[in-house]
Amino acid sequence: MKLSDCRSLAKCLERTETLTYLDLRSNMLDDDRVRMVASGLVDNLSVTHLDLSHNRIADRGVRAIAKLLDSRSVLTSLNLSDNAIHTEGGRALARALRSNVALLDLRLRLNRLGDEGGRAILDVLKVNQNLVRLNLAANSMGAVSASSLAAMLRENGSLREIVLTSNDLGVAGEEVCRDIRDAVEESKSLEVLDVRSCNLGLEVEAAITETLHARVDSQEMANIVKDARGRATASGA
Repeated sequence: MKLSDCRSLAKCLERTETLTYLDLRSNMLDDDRVRMVASGLVDNLSVTHLDLSHNRIADRGVRAIAKLLDSRSVLTSLNLSDNAIHTEGGRALARALRSNVALLDLRLRLNRLGDEGGRAILDVLKVNQNLVRLNLAANSMGAVSASSLAAMLRENGSLREIVLTSNDLGVAGEEVCRDIRDAVEESKSLEVLDVRSCNLGLEVEAAITETLHARVDSQEMANIVKDARGRATASGA
């Protein structure tokens, strides 16, 4: 997309009242272009799914996107995978998530958040109790992020799925790895935690998988029992 294309799209986004899914992946969008698109979404109250993956968006562009996640936001899904987002971009998103109540799905796979950017997002999820799915795979996260992950899991009550593959969380040491395992056991909502290629150790990975599989099986059984009782009550009435 050229800048002129983004300008035309922004004007349309200002007026549309029906568009809900905007997919702009693989359009070579850089910071200037995505800022132009974002200007059309500032007052938009219809778009709930925004896919900006596989572009060239860096921190300056992400700051414009983060401004869309204010208290009026209706975005429920935001995909920024495979861009060039660094620490400052992660911090901008974290600040936005502090007051956001709409976003359910955030994907940041294949960026360059680093330890500090990853920590900023994980830390804010102690406060944000709305996000359901989070993907931070392959973001050069390490020891600092590992500690923040364990602390966040103990306090967050909304996340069901977290993907952290290909981050070196194990560099934090055995004690933190075990702390992550224990935090998973204490978590109330988590159903999936993908930590493959994170150097946590086979024992810790196996324990996490076993805990979450047992939790999902237990929830499924509880739903079956609930449905059966509901049908019995209805037929008795």
